[in-house]
Amino acid sequence: MQIETSRMYVRDFTPNDINDLHEIFGDSETMKNCEPAYTAEKYQK
Repeated sequence: MQIETSRMYVRDFTPNDINDLHEIFGDSETMKNCEPAYTAEKYQK
């Protein structure tokens, strides 16, 4: 799936996104109102 506007581009995750996902979902401050920070195994799935 892809959605593109003049200011935004949304696409499915790819394996190349793993470092960016880790930076976001592995941060306990970012995740404090959602759920515990993800482990590497969880966001690789």
